[in-house]
Amino acid sequence: MPSRKVIKLESTVSFSSFAAIGGKEERRGKLGSLFDFCDDENNFGCDTWEMAEGEMGRLALNSALTKMNLSHEKIELIAAGDLQNQCVATSLGLQSFGIPFLGIYGACSTCTEALSVIAAFMESDKNMKHSAVVTTSHNSAAERQFRSPIEYGGQRPPSAQWTATAAGAFILGRDSDRPKICELFPGRIVDGATKDGSNMGAAMSFAAAESILSYFDASGASLSDFDLIVTGDLGRVGSDILCDILSKTFPDFQSYHEDCGLLLYDGKRQDVHSGASGCGTSASVLAAHYLPRLDGGRLNNILFMSTGALTLIISTFQIVVQIILILFAYPRCNVGLVVTLRPQFLYLDMSHEMCGRTSEAVFVKSPKAKVFYDCGKGSFVLSLWQTAHVGEGWRESCRIGVANVGQLKHPSGVTLLRLHL
Repeated sequence: MPSRKVIKLESTVSFSSFAAIGGKEERRGKLGSLFDFCDDENNFGCDTWEMAEGEMGRLALNSALTKMNLSHEKIELIAAGDLQNQCVATSLGLQSFGIPFLGIYGACSTCTEALSVIAAFMESDKNMKHSAVVTTSHNSAAERQFRSPIEYGGQRPPSAQWTATAAGAFILGRDSDRPKICELFPGRIVDGATKDGSNMGAAMSFAAAESILSYFDASGASLSDFDLIVTGDLGRVGSDILCDILSKTFPDFQSYHEDCGLLLYDGKRQDVHSGASGCGTSASVLAAHYLPRLDGGRLNNILFMSTGALTLIISTFQIVVQIILILFAYPRCNVGLVVTLRPQFLYLDMSHEMCGRTSEAVFVKSPKAKVFYDCGKGSFVLSLWQTAHVGEGWRESCRIGVANVGQLKHPSGVTLLRLHL
């Protein structure tokens, strides 16, 4: 593999201001009192969850600007991202500011990726005075895009995490007496060797471990040089795996490690399973918790990293098996039942192809379907019975279809930052 170097910033790139926005569960969490604003309705006055996520980003940036009495016109560049396709929430929320914009999508690693991009710009252009970073995620919008709408009521295994309805905004400037970014260390894509889509922490923990080990090898630093090693949202499962991996090299690693996904919520009072996830997790915890502690001198030197499970719902569709389970053939009509299989879901699509007089009615009774999922083999077995009527003729057909639907692995991307006061 190619050698890696720690990128050391020679100029001052500091956190001039920062703000955290959250929803109802974030307010109820362990850090709720530290957020600048929380909306108990989670819609932030908007009609859709996607628009609500955009509004969170707008509120976060406005809050950070207001704290330092700075006009948005003074911001020369902004890097921002969210969990939605094409960063639509970010575009909706930040469009009105008219600031030159870089869209960043790194899943849960978006926050540190965006901070790294802006820090690199400010390092290359010493005349750049103010830039900004905004990162958001919304539980309801993310569940609808990546898994299933919350109205579906799907059961979550203990390893699953709760996508945070949260946003963090940061104004980066040149203040010498504020917390600064002094080093950057991009991570590699690492295959977590897990096919469980509900266990992102396990997938990301391997990338986190690889990046931490590589950083210490490349920098020559020791664990005792830092007050804390902070990960973004490995959750309980991922954090346990990370500490287990690194304990062989750093026996005291667990005493240095904290995870934003375990800090955001109160696991005893809130049913979040393995902890928080989503790119708003690390962004909001950094803004509400860690930067104020650095700013107040309670911390002096931390290693902060966000990890992201690189998944795409379309990729899952691409390994889906589509089978024509039942085909009724008649002289003047073909009726096909297309069943699409993917983990957790069964889609039925009735297609009608009329040959001849299109005015002739086709009646298809609703199928009686039973779905069996073999967890050991990772396959669906469908048993369907259907009767079709065309004119005066009819036929009954029954067939069993079996399809393998193994889930995709979750490689992870990491960006690591060293923050110093």
